[in-house]
Amino acid sequence: MIRLVVNVSLVLMIVWVIFFRTPITTLCIGDQMLHLETAYKAYTRKKGLQGVDFLTDREGMLFLYDKPEQRSFWMYDVSIPLDLAWLDGSGRIISIQSMHPCLSDREDCRLYPSPGPITGAVEVRGGWFTDHGITAGDRFFDCGVD
Repeated sequence: MIRLVVNVSLVLMIVWVIFFRTPITTLCIGDQMLHLETAYKAYTRKKGLQGVDFLTDREGMLFLYDKPEQRSFWMYDVSIPLDLAWLDGSGRIISIQSMHPCLSDREDCRLYPSPGPITGAVEVRGGWFTDHGITAGDRFFDCGVD
């Protein structure tokens, strides 16, 4: 019986890693390097950073979309302030928005709409872009490290 439970647990862990764990993408901007969980599937984009209560200065999440569209983000079940950079198809920051935690009912959580069609977004800890002098017009690029 114990062996069966261990085997089932192992299978569930493998399924979780294969289907739900997000890959890490390393991107640079200015003189900064970020290791970003990459949300390119609907499930991971919907979940985002829910449940995360701490990000280091080098962590965040990259959201990727197949085509440019107007998008909205929210902070449901996110307990830390985040900054969000809306990106065009070349990785250029269109605008940066500060987002505030929302631990109340879903209906009470504010939506943060993109300023227009976007193909990506980067979430980092609140204040990160200001702390590193990153502004709209700056561009993320592949550091060549992964």
